[in-house]
Amino acid sequence: MKGLTIAAFVSRVCVAANCLAATGYFTPEALATADMTGVAENIERTLGESDGRFAAAEKLQAKLSGYAADMVATRLELAHRLRAYVVKRHQVGTQEMELLAWQGAEELKSFYAYFAAEERRWTARASAPSPIVLNVRDFGARGDGEADDGPAFRAALAAAKGKGKGAESHANVTVKVPRGLYLIKPSDAPVPKTYVSRSWRDYNVDGTSATRFSTRTMNVYHDPSRFHLFAFQMENFTLQGEAGAELRFADASRGGLGFDCATETVVKDLTITYAERPFTQGTIAEIEAEPYSFVVEIDDGYPAPDLPRFLEARSRRITLHDANGLFLRNGTGRVGTVIPLGNGRFRLVRPDHMKNDRCWNEARKGDRFTLIARYSESAMGYPVYFITSSFSGAENVVIHDSPGQCFILNSSFAMRLLNCHARRRYARDLLVSNADFMMCSGAIAPYVADCSAEYMEDDGLNFGSSTSLINDLSEDRMSFKGTSGLDSASGFQVDGVTGRVKAFLRRGRSWDRLAGKAAANTITQKSLPTMDAKAWLNANSWQGKAGEVKPDRILQIPGTSGGVVKNTRFFNHRGMGVQVHCANMLIDGLYCNHLTGPGACINPLYGWGMMFNVHDILVHNTRLDETTSGFVVKPGCVQPGITLTHAQIHGIELKNNAYKLWDKTQAVVLGNADDVISEGRVLAPFNGGEELSDAAKMGAANFNRRTLEISGGVAGGTRLVVLGNSITLAARHDEIGWPRSCGMAASAPEKDYVHLLIDGLGRRSSRGVDYRIKNIATFERGWKGFDLSKYDHLVAFKPEILVVAIGENMANLTDDRDAFEAVFADLIGRFKKANPACRVVVRGVFWPNSAKDAAMKAVAQRLGCAWVEMSDFGRHDEYKALDQYTHRGVAGHPGDKGMAEIAARLIKALE
Repeated sequence: MKGLTIAAFVSRVCVAANCLAATGYFTPEALATADMTGVAENIERTLGESDGRFAAAEKLQAKLSGYAADMVATRLELAHRLRAYVVKRHQVGTQEMELLAWQGAEELKSFYAYFAAEERRWTARASAPSPIVLNVRDFGARGDGEADDGPAFRAALAAAKGKGKGAESHANVTVKVPRGLYLIKPSDAPVPKTYVSRSWRDYNVDGTSATRFSTRTMNVYHDPSRFHLFAFQMENFTLQGEAGAELRFADASRGGLGFDCATETVVKDLTITYAERPFTQGTIAEIEAEPYSFVVEIDDGYPAPDLPRFLEARSRRITLHDANGLFLRNGTGRVGTVIPLGNGRFRLVRPDHMKNDRCWNEARKGDRFTLIARYSESAMGYPVYFITSSFSGAENVVIHDSPGQCFILNSSFAMRLLNCHARRRYARDLLVSNADFMMCSGAIAPYVADCSAEYMEDDGLNFGSSTSLINDLSEDRMSFKGTSGLDSASGFQVDGVTGRVKAFLRRGRSWDRLAGKAAANTITQKSLPTMDAKAWLNANSWQGKAGEVKPDRILQIPGTSGGVVKNTRFFNHRGMGVQVHCANMLIDGLYCNHLTGPGACINPLYGWGMMFNVHDILVHNTRLDETTSGFVVKPGCVQPGITLTHAQIHGIELKNNAYKLWDKTQAVVLGNADDVISEGRVLAPFNGGEELSDAAKMGAANFNRRTLEISGGVAGGTRLVVLGNSITLAARHDEIGWPRSCGMAASAPEKDYVHLLIDGLGRRSSRGVDYRIKNIATFERGWKGFDLSKYDHLVAFKPEILVVAIGENMANLTDDRDAFEAVFADLIGRFKKANPACRVVVRGVFWPNSAKDAAMKAVAQRLGCAWVEMSDFGRHDEYKALDQYTHRGVAGHPGDKGMAEIAARLIKALE
């Protein structure tokens, strides 16, 4: 690829659709500056190691049980899938795909590091010394809910840190917290100017944990004064409560437990609350027109909204609830002036910029409400916080109220959240948390299992490739001067306005250096901006206005990768269940009930313009009840003026999921995505309507032009696969006046030929029909060298009936007929090989073309397939939708009469 001109590269990408289309991640300028030295060799070396790494992981899994075994097994499943992703992109050979393959290979190395590190951990535990147990009562803690037990806990943490040194020894030190209510006040001790940090990037592919610590200038993300209890470099440590142990933190503007550079550190069996409620609640008593405002009555026992911590917050949000505390669907609004009226009554004035806000305009007298304080990033209170840590987390922790995210697991390696919950402290509480249940950014292999959250003022789980401060880079590393900028990280330079990658940065990894390959895999930083660190922090805080010009970022990779969510439940959130901005993730057994957002949102863009390579996200065995849409797989949170024209999401698998949605919402919403498999069952809509029919199940998904596959029907029924193009399944496309997702241009989903075929076959079989419908227009347009393994999942379905209905999008066959026949025979032959009893029907083209028909008919006859002629009626306008649609392309498709004729001919061919 070296020396390839931009024009030649673009030309090559345009004809590279035989395997993978160009994603549009890279601008020509970025590709022109990309240093490809050693990239291919690095990819091939990483792939070559996979067999040994995977075999070792399988042996380790066999030795383990419970959560430990599942952690390895699920990461192994994701690693296999990631390897296939890297292989496919590497095989294309374009510069753009090589860069994406290289990124995937870097992610794969992180899996290798995880497997090896787990092996070392469990081997060391077999000979670990006896645990050391300390008790907070021995350090002066009283647990009476009145005395400040902060000094006692800080003393216990200091003692445990001294005894638990030596990460390889695995000599656990446990600080016991007996039954009691422990009031913890923050410390007034001076904050150090520097801190010592170590990142998960110090885990090498052989599982060793390097001891390279580096001194950083203190910033808000590593500031002990932001927490009631904070510890650096805890190793082999457990803070464990006994039955009835509760920590109550005094200041709602500060975090609870904070850990930086922790190794094998666990918070366990504790209840966490705050003495100051981080929110207030009440009832709207009156709605006033001038100025537009709510007169509210605050519930007894909840803070007044004019306390300094509400008034000094950077924003105050009001959210509406019904009488049962369920969030209403009109969102959340900002509050302006707060005026006390006496006797627990206040006037909340609507700010001018909220004149069109639904929350303000659709509120009614008697609505219940909550009002929260959104503090600045330097004053968010996180009950449990880990950063740059490894093999750590929380187990059996209950949080009753939280000023910010309940759990933070940022820039860390192999973290876990097991059986943790966010619950109301009292039944009358309308809220548990001011933010998400968990935030996990810039992390490798996080694991969440058997958790639950309720009454949250934001999302359940957030998985991001980076935080707003780029994996929490400290200020001295943000100047990007010389070669010290990103330590041992690698990444892409991302344009802050458009989110497009501008330049490519690669530096040596620890495993490359250890292998003596630093020279071949290290380059100096090129074209990096020099900016003042404080200015950068200010410009990139969440206080930025929508659409303002942002400076460039450096996206470090690997970002969050290898995440797993198992058997987790969310109820009553003003937000979504899971938000994903990362790669290589498995969500299994999720249950969401009453969310004002979707069950899951898979999205490559953050609101501040950073774009990530989102791929290989698996969502299995999930049930969504009363959510606003089921799964959203498309760019979201996009700044004004940003338009994405290429696929940015790849390899999404939605399987065995059930949906019971709000009325007039969709089970699956897709956009700018490729290789998406969606199969599942749509239950009755939330408004109590009738059970949706099979036909409506297909129409309940909103597909874009790039992602066209759906499954459904009766499990155990006759297995049917239909391969077609827009006549078979066309995504809703408002720009051309096509309003639904089904066969274009049927007047309703149940009137396209696929639905009529399924209904006809169902009436002839007591088993019903289990179907897979796939639009393969990309094969039609680029059949030369096409990677047919893309359809392996359909081949593995072993259909009893295969219908092939293509040809309209193919170029005219001139000298290529023999080559096409070979590829077409290969396509059908794969299904016949998987199930020799498969009955195959090949349909001729609707818009007559004798050359195409002759080639497909010849293959059909050679392989013993039924042939269905179309040319005799495809010429007649009465079979088209000419009077129903203004767009000529849509109108030229078969209308209801044409669809019925196609279905009738296919059914007759199968009799």
